[in-house]
Amino acid sequence: YSFVCVFDLVETITRLVESNFSIMLYSAHDSVIKFQQLIEEIKKQTKKKWMIYLPVPLFIVRIFAYFLSLIYKLFSHNLRLTPDKIYELEAFAWTCDSKLSQSTLKQSYQFDLPKTIEITLADYQKRHWL
Repeated sequence: YSFVCVFDLVETITRLVESNFSIMLYSAHDSVIKFQQLIEEIKKQTKKKWMIYLPVPLFIVRIFAYFLSLIYKLFSHNLRLTPDKIYELEAFAWTCDSKLSQSTLKQSYQFDLPKTIEITLADYQKRHWL
């Protein structure tokens, strides 16, 4: 996966708005991560000794998404799993190239994965979301 911390994303948007460029580009940290790296970093930052990673077969998720869409027709609910979301879930990788933002806007991404998770975790704890 490619990722970007919200602070770096705001920096990209600010630089683009203040520039004379009219271009489409991606904002993402240089490092590409794997899902397991994300889980391990969250585990480390939350100081958990173990964390359950339970991979669910995609066909079960697909069936569940269609079931929820039928339920939604009867009762409004706030669940975000829809049949359209399956296309996002079944993609092999979600990466983008941020070289254009780095070269054209002279942006350097300051927030790597550990720093991003640390900031996010602190914010979630402050808001009592965890």
